[in-house]
Amino acid sequence: MSGILKHAPPIKDMVITLQQQLVVLVQEKGSFSHPTVVALSKELDEYVLQLQSQRFQQYKKSRQMEEREHC
Repeated sequence: MSGILKHAPPIKDMVITLQQQLVVLVQEKGSFSHPTVVALSKELDEYVLQLQSQRFQQYKKSRQMEEREHC
């Protein structure tokens, strides 16, 4: 693992931070369609997708473990 990733905040924390930044940015720019707002929104979308993927993988693993226990 690279040094940068080792110290990166968890994805959930990044989502929360970017959501907060997005709210402030929309207020500053006064528009949801401002290019800077759109760019930050796209970045947030990428992290949300990563978080959803992680959670789905965790769900699949827990379901597999439950199925093994019931066999």
